[in-house]
Amino acid sequence: MKTKLIGYMAVVVMVAAIALSQTAEVSSVNAVGYVKVTCPGGQLSMLAVPLNPLSTNATFTLDELLGTNGLVASWDPLSADVVYIWTGASYISAFLNDDGWGDPAIDWKWCAPGNPPTVFTNTIEPGKGFWYRSRGTNFLWTAEKPYLWP
Repeated sequence: MKTKLIGYMAVVVMVAAIALSQTAEVSSVNAVGYVKVTCPGGQLSMLAVPLNPLSTNATFTLDELLGTNGLVASWDPLSADVVYIWTGASYISAFLNDDGWGDPAIDWKWCAPGNPPTVFTNTIEPGKGFWYRSRGTNFLWTAEKPYLWP
């Protein structure tokens, strides 16, 4: 009886260990670090860039940091997802543009507000932060630093 109980308990422990290992999320097999933040819809979220890039370019564009998947784009900056970056003297902003007629130069690109909007070329350095306003539902932001052998 005691042997059966120990056997059952060993099986339960093994099943629990397998179940827990299956639910542990790994961003990438080649990642040496990653950041994951849930940005609530309709609110401002503070995001930062704590990872150094692997390239010689020591800054990130908004396309590299946020991409466009799952984000809300619009021709109107008040209806699109927006990023606010502090320059040291004032904030500058960029919105995800969907111009409505398919101009490939600015369609689904991060743009500076204006008439017409222009592609946002400012970059964000590692260690710097920015405000992000999601106009849609919750957005899960993930940034990772992949591991590359020299």
